[in-house]
Amino acid sequence: MARPTPLSSLVVVVGLGALPCCIPDPNGSDGPSLDEEAAEGEGEGEGEGEGEGEGVLKNYVAGCTVDALNPTLPGEAGFLALETFAAPSSSFTVGGVRYALVNDGVQCDATLAHEVFVFVFPGTDPPTSPSTNAQSIGAALVPADPARTEGVLSLTVALSEPYVLTPGERLGVAVRLNDDDNGHSLCLGMCVQDVRRDVSFWSNAAGEPYAWEDLVGGFSLGNLLIEATAP
Repeated sequence: MARPTPLSSLVVVVGLGALPCCIPDPNGSDGPSLDEEAAEGEGEGEGEGEGEGEGVLKNYVAGCTVDALNPTLPGEAGFLALETFAAPSSSFTVGGVRYALVNDGVQCDATLAHEVFVFVFPGTDPPTSPSTNAQSIGAALVPADPARTEGVLSLTVALSEPYVLTPGERLGVAVRLNDDDNGHSLCLGMCVQDVRRDVSFWSNAAGEPYAWEDLVGGFSLGNLLIEATAP
C-alpha cells in the first residue's frame, strides 16, 4: 500500500456532512437507494459527535488531520478499504452510509466509478468471504462523475430498506478503490489522529478471500472517514 497523501490544507473535519469543499446536495437530505446504483454529493450536515452520536456511527474524531488512503498501482487496483462499526448497547437503525473521497491532482481521482458494499457480520473480525459469511444489506455501483473535482468531498447512499443493527452484530462498509488507464485511482479520506485499532481494514486482495489487515495496527495509518447514518 502506498503511504497516504497528506492534505495539509484540509485539516479540519467536523463531520462528513461538513467537510470542506463538499458538493452541495441538490436533493436535500434524501439520498438515492443503494439498489438504484447511484450516489449524490452531500452538503452541510449536523456535525454529530464521534462514536455513538445522535443519528450516526463513526470511528474518526472531529477536527482531525485528513490524509488520503490510496492503493499502490497497478498491483493494488480494486482492493477494498473497510470500516466497521459495533452496534450500540441498545441498537442502531442504519438508513445509509456516507464517505469521503479525495482529489490530489496526482493519483487520487474522485470522479471514477466505484462500488460500495454494506454488510453485517457477527464478532469483530471481518469475514474473508463476505458474500457467503456475512449478510449483505446493500451494494451499489456509483457512476463516474466529472463534477466530483473538489479536494475533499462526501458522498451518501441510502439503503433501500433500513436495517436495525443489534448488540453482537457488526456493520461493515467497504469501498473498492478502482483505477483507470492513466495512473489514477479512487482514494478515501482518512483521519490520522487519535486513531482506533480493529475498526479500519485493508483487503490485501481485489477478490475473495480477502486477507483483511488493520490499517492502524498493521500499517500505522488511520481510520476511514466513513459514517453509518440513521434514516
